[in-house]
Order: sequence, then C-alpha cells, then structure tokens
Amino acid sequence: MKEKQSVNERLNIQEISRLANVSTATVSRVLNGSSHVSDHTREKVLDVMRRTNYTPNVFAQSLKRDSTKTVGIMCPDTMDVYITRAIFNVQRELSRYNYSSLLNCTGYELEDKKKGMSLLLQKRVDGIVLIGSSFNEVDADDNKYIIEAAGQVPIIWINGTLDAPNIYSAYCDDQEATYRAAKRLFSTGMNGKRTIYLYNRESYSNKCKINGFLTAMIESNQPVFENSITLCPLDRVDQVLDKLMKNPEDLSKIGAVMTSGDSLAVRVLRYLRRRGLRVPDQIQVIGYSNSELGNYCVPELTSIDSCVNELSGEAVKMLLKVLGGETVEENKVLKARIIPRESTKELYNGIQDDTIQ
Repeated sequence: MKEKQSVNERLNIQEISRLANVSTATVSRVLNGSSHVSDHTREKVLDVMRRTNYTPNVFAQSLKRDSTKTVGIMCPDTMDVYITRAIFNVQRELSRYNYSSLLNCTGYELEDKKKGMSLLLQKRVDGIVLIGSSFNEVDADDNKYIIEAAGQVPIIWINGTLDAPNIYSAYCDDQEATYRAAKRLFSTGMNGKRTIYLYNRESYSNKCKINGFLTAMIESNQPVFENSITLCPLDRVDQVLDKLMKNPEDLSKIGAVMTSGDSLAVRVLRYLRRRGLRVPDQIQVIGYSNSELGNYCVPELTSIDSCVNELSGEAVKMLLKVLGGETVEENKVLKARIIPRESTKELYNGIQDDTIQ
C-alpha cells in the first residue's frame, strides 16, 4: 500500500520552485494558502506538487505556529445516521488525546463547503477531518479548495478519497461490499423475481454502491429493468414506492429491495408493512451502515456494516501520526461485514459471507 514520505526523502521547496519556475517565496505562499498569489500561478505550483507527489512537511510547518490542540470536523448533514456516528466517534477519540474539535455542518452546496473549510482554517485548527463522500465533487476543479487547504493542514477523509498531497483517507470499499451482499442474495435463488436498488442522493459513495449492485446483477444473470436502480429521497419514499409497486402485478414481480442506507431501508419496511406485505416472506430488505435503526424496527433489518466506528478511530490515529511527523499510509481500507437479521430469509442468513466470490 502506498505511503506518503517526508519532504526530505523526496523533494524540497527549492525543487518545487524550480520545476514551477517561480520563487520559493511564491511556493511558500501557496502552501500557506495566501491570497496574494494569482490563480494561474497557484495552479502551476499545485500541478507540480501533484505530479511529483509532493507532501508538505506538516510537522515542520506546525513548529512555526502554536498548536491549538484543536481539530476541525466537516460534514454535510448531521441528520444522516452514518455521519452522526462518525462525528461522535471522532470527537471521543480526539478527547482521549486532549484535543478539542470544531464542527462545521456545511450542507451539500459547493460554496457552503468552501466557506466551511475557510472558517476552520481561520480558526487555526491543527488538522481537518472530512466525513462523507459528498465532498468529492464530480468536477475536479471543484475539489481545488480541499487540495489548497491541505497545503496548510493535514486532511483526513472518512469515507472519501482524493489523490493529492497531504490528504489521507479511511474508508470502506462500498462497491465491493454491495457487490458481495447482492451476490449473496442472488445465490439463494430469486425464482425470477426482481431486485430493486434504492439510493437517497447522488454521491460518490452511492455511485460505488450502484456499480457493485449492477456488477452482481450481470454476473448472476438477474433481470435488469427500467427501475432496477431508482433515486429515492428520504422525504419521497412513499411516492417512489407507490410508483414502483402501484398494483398487485408489480408487487408480485419484486422479491427484494436493497438500499444505500439504513434510514431509507427502515422507511421501506414501514411502507411494506402498511401495504400488508410480509417481510421477508414476500419481499426481503437489506440496508447499509448497520446503524442502531436496524435493531429497533420490525422486523429487524439486515444491513451491511460499513465499519464507521473503526474508520473514525483510524482517522484520528492517522491524523495524530501525521502531526507527529510519522510516515502514514495514504489509504486505510476496511472490509465491510454483512449483518443478517429478520428482514432476509433464513437461506440468506445462513450463507457465510466469506464464501461469496
């Protein structure tokens, strides 16, 4: 696995300035996030840093300023169960090492994300933890504010990744996890019935999950139809499912529903119960993230455990190592676990997860 090395092991600031054809003072201003650099020059320096895999020596930089013993945490939405758990675990781990935290809930708009990042940097935090793949924008230019922020402090990203200097990632392989859960489902024999995949919003993580689901469907020769994969916002679950299951004939063709998150899966269970459908006898339901919601619904929810507790702990460890000047793995990837409960049939629950190929 690739590791990021200290500056002295690879390049120094003089070499970066030579390759970018700018002064060392200009490189320093770019690293420190100064506004007194033109966009063209800033991009030229950042391009050299990306091409050479240059990583600023964050430990050395921190010696030039007083440590605040404070870490910034950025998330898009504290209503998301996964994010809430990540915040709790990150803050708990930081407190064990006598670090405090500043939380900024930015929402999903790009400009608000940029403002949130700027605010945390103004507070002179020692590092920043990003939570959630929604910070990973489709347009690479829209991620520049993260790359520039990493020129000032280390950034640790939970459930997201960006190949740039001083950005480290701890995530679960969502594509592989969804693929294994779907393959496990299809291996039980669906008797010609369809499986629907519902996701609540557009995000990098959900894109990976969808790819895993599609791959499993194709490999298992499952029927792919128009609504096999459907966007289903949390506030429109009833409307979306009414459209998919509006008459008994439609219902009889559906054998399972997989979702991008437990919050969505629980709403699906509620809808099916109101329609008088028996879970899992008539329709099986699988969630994602293995949140506490899965234990409190009826029937209890089978879910994919995406290891948010472990990822949060790893993220804090990575950050502290970087601040301590240690060499750190660029990406920490954990393997998800399938947690079988009452919303899937005994045949599904009896399969050993590690036997799925």
